[in-house]
Amino acid sequence: MKKILFVAVNSSWSQSNLAFYYLREMLKGLTYHTQMLVFTTKEPILQCVEEIHRHKADVLCFSAYIWNRVYLTSMLKVLRQLLPEAVFVVGGPESAAFEGLQDCLVIHGPGEAAFKALAASGFTRPVPDLLPLPLARIPFPYRPEDRQELEDHLVYYECYRGCPYGCVYCLSANDRRMNLVLTWPVRKIACVCGLNWMH
Repeated sequence: MKKILFVAVNSSWSQSNLAFYYLREMLKGLTYHTQMLVFTTKEPILQCVEEIHRHKADVLCFSAYIWNRVYLTSMLKVLRQLLPEAVFVVGGPESAAFEGLQDCLVIHGPGEAAFKALAASGFTRPVPDLLPLPLARIPFPYRPEDRQELEDHLVYYECYRGCPYGCVYCLSANDRRMNLVLTWPVRKIACVCGLNWMH
């Protein structure tokens, strides 16, 4: 069974990475072993690389943001040398910066549908150009067993995607998804109520 390692590099120890919880849930029904590692940009890169290398994953997933792009660029150059057989997948708002990286699959925009298609192919084909899934069709990201990991962290939850305002100073102003239909399936309401430990 292939091992997927989700590697979050946050700007603070208190952050969590919602994207990886979504992607983990998108793998339901596929035969992968998943694990998450969480680092901050304040940790020495080589120390993080050593920990990632120790896991010997087949697929390494990263989420690139404005606060970790430079850090990830340095980290991935070292990891590519240490893990030449591994598949690298990079998504997130700053993923375009990784286009030139050798053997790196880059996901642009909302990545849930593209990531599931990549996983279904065994991560052997180029990133498919798929329409984003409506938020209502994306599985609830959290499981009860996530409680221990997230207990002292900020826990994120999306009610909608996109923003109706587009303020000039905001990095999200170019996000044109506008998925503002607030659909609350009963299952999601039950999950939110059941995860009352988050507050």
